[in-house]
Amino acid sequence: MANIAPLPLWMISSTNEIPARLDLLNRTFTKNNLRNNIIVKTFDVKTLYTNLPQQDIIKQLTNLFIDLANMNPTTPANYLQINNSTITFLSTLPVSPNTKNTYISIKQLISILDFLITNTYTTVGNIIFHQIIGIPLGTNAAVYIANYYLFHYELSFIRHLIKTKQFNLLNLFKFTIRYLDDILSINNTEITNLLYTNTSITTITNTTNTTTNNTDNNNNNNIVISGIYPPD
Repeated sequence: MANIAPLPLWMISSTNEIPARLDLLNRTFTKNNLRNNIIVKTFDVKTLYTNLPQQDIIKQLTNLFIDLANMNPTTPANYLQINNSTITFLSTLPVSPNTKNTYISIKQLISILDFLITNTYTTVGNIIFHQIIGIPLGTNAAVYIANYYLFHYELSFIRHLIKTKQFNLLNLFKFTIRYLDDILSINNTEITNLLYTNTSITTITNTTNTTTNNTDNNNNNNIVISGIYPPD
């Protein structure tokens, strides 16, 4: 197993988290004498909310819910217990439910999400329009739907890097963060090549080390790494 430190969470919930990341960056780069070789790249997702394919939103978030429900494979969760902002996963409903809590099954949650995304209408005069691409900005859930939609693509990408032992490539994303539709990436030499799922790079992996963009070697395996986000 490669010697790689735990990476900070890619997705941040507030811009207030950025100074702490920059402080970590400064300490890391000072320690390794790399402060003169810093490359900063920023990206913005174009028309995020109104451009998302509805069926793919449902697919990605359904898979995310299933992943969360199966975090403990011995007792997979079937229900959510909600108390204000605290959510607890339950395998079965309590015999005597707390009236202060709200309980909902994973299946119900997926059904509600499906209905919300596929049943958006707007009127112009006497004409009713059905929105079939994207989600409306006005709904309370829009920011969370878009955020976790992108998060599941990021999670799938990171899982693939771990599965294929691309630890050097994974470490490049140590200082990559996303706040909603804005991405900041520092000293990540591959992010431009890996921004979209219709782009890829070829890496070489062996049992002791992982490198990128090398020539063929009979003792190594070529691994194609596809990009992170779906193209617009």
